[in-house]
Amino acid sequence: MILLNDYGVFNSSYGSSIKNIKLSKYGKCDVIIKEATELTKIQIDEDNPNYILQDDILFSKDMKTLYFYSRWKSNTTYTIPNEVETIGNYAFRNCNNLIKVEMSNSITQIGSEAFRECSNLKEIKLSENLKEISISMFMSCIKLEVLNLPNSIETIRGGAFYNCEALKNIFIPNSIITIFEEGKISSNANRYSTFGGCDNLLVTVESGSTLQLSDFTDAGLEKSQVIFE
Repeated sequence: MILLNDYGVFNSSYGSSIKNIKLSKYGKCDVIIKEATELTKIQIDEDNPNYILQDDILFSKDMKTLYFYSRWKSNTTYTIPNEVETIGNYAFRNCNNLIKVEMSNSITQIGSEAFRECSNLKEIKLSENLKEISISMFMSCIKLEVLNLPNSIETIRGGAFYNCEALKNIFIPNSIITIFEEGKISSNANRYSTFGGCDNLLVTVESGSTLQLSDFTDAGLEKSQVIFE
């Protein structure tokens, strides 16, 4: 186990294979979750003013931000508490036991790669107050089948659905005005198209949309995979 010091410093020499970390009184978790890609469990000093642990899930003290869902948890379903407004970057990354996730409409922001490589995730219910599908949010969720984009969504960032090979249908509401062609993945220098690898996907675009066919073909889809109402 690594004890993170009071300045929140995470030395890259620790390596990405660290599985357990304890935050000291003033330790912070942001860099840890990004760099320690095999991290399964976080502990915190009881006097840490920034975080609280509930059932091995790390939240901000006020419960408004969910930072980390422990990857070792065996739960196949999870309902995010109503108090949560933000899901942090990488929060559910590599949580391979999860099959279904639900959230309330209190959530307005989900960070980059939040559900990346959740290899058994099949269904997720998104908040109807979410404005953006973030960079690589569902990248390599290879079993994701059910996903409804709410009318609140305005932007789909690069790499959002890259390699979601089980996705068969997505309805694009006319609230969406921007689809980025590709995204830079924070963990390396590679770039991934937004819908690359979604070979079984059929996209239906709501009437009144300002999006063009090129917005989808530039993002990794074939013309035959896009239908405009």
